[in-house]
Amino acid sequence: MQQRMALLVLTLPLLGLLTAACSSSPPSGSAASSPPTSTTTTTAQVISSATVTIGGHTIKVPTEDGTDPIKAFGDTGQQVILTSSGVLPRSLYAGQNQPVTWTNLTSSPVTLTLNHVPGVAPQVIQPGGSYSWNPVTTLSFTYTSSRRGTGFVYSGVFGN
Repeated sequence: MQQRMALLVLTLPLLGLLTAACSSSPPSGSAASSPPTSTTTTTAQVISSATVTIGGHTIKVPTEDGTDPIKAFGDTGQQVILTSSGVLPRSLYAGQNQPVTWTNLTSSPVTLTLNHVPGVAPQVIQPGGSYSWNPVTTLSFTYTSSRRGTGFVYSGVFGN
């Protein structure tokens, strides 16, 4: 009984402090207000059109099966799209010993870096251009786009 009473005596002041902290408001007339914060993501919006125009040239938007747009957060296949707002898909589940292709759909050159992949130097991909690399073993790695975005590739036994 004494232990319960001691626990209650210790807990009540903490609950009071917590309640006061949650219900307090800034003093009136306070000039200091915190600016709104924003969170950015490196996952781009899905591109549902069949083509895009870059520098006056019509570029076909990659798909995995010829019809369905590449999904934003995770997709199975061999295609990655680099856009000005991020990468599609954020996580790619690629088949082993099949080339993964990154396509630049921005209006500027993009430097693609395969992080922690020995022997693969950063690649500059021109607007509308692409770069392919063949993961010959089962592995997972991240890649970084200089334009904006980081994505993940999991190479293994995944069906398209």
